[in-house]
Amino acid sequence: MRDRGGILIFLLMIIILIGGGFFVFKKALDSVPNEPLYGVKGVLEELQLATTELDRGQRALRYVDFVDRRLDELVKIENRGGTPKELLNAALLFWEKEQKAIKELQRQPGIINFSEAKKKLLSVNQKAVVIFNRILDKTPEPEFYSILEIKNKIDDVTQEYSRN
Repeated sequence: MRDRGGILIFLLMIIILIGGGFFVFKKALDSVPNEPLYGVKGVLEELQLATTELDRGQRALRYVDFVDRRLDELVKIENRGGTPKELLNAALLFWEKEQKAIKELQRQPGIINFSEAKKKLLSVNQKAVVIFNRILDKTPEPEFYSILEIKNKIDDVTQEYSRN
């Protein structure tokens, strides 16, 4: 009888640990910059890339997905009335992932899924330009100029990829 009680407590502890881990995992995926679990989100994304066998095209697509996530985070921060500094931080994180996606696309243009990744990046960038313009309308100096610079870089990438 005692053994059953010990086993039951052990199983209950395992269930609590797994449930807690799942809760942290889910909260991390929904987090935005400046939230406590945001760092976990970045680690999970890097683990996703490191533990999944991807060809270069799939890898580029995955990076474009991350770019799209950073844009969603920027919108969440905007919708909750984030400060100009928070918006700038999210914009910088967007641009950082954008550059990683571009780097993957530039590594080998003949990769499988290249045109799909390129189209998706163009689509994300077109959406980003609209969002950045909306944010710029509400952003004071000095953050305005930094966000404008990122927006102009996005415009440049969009124009370059539209021509090719």
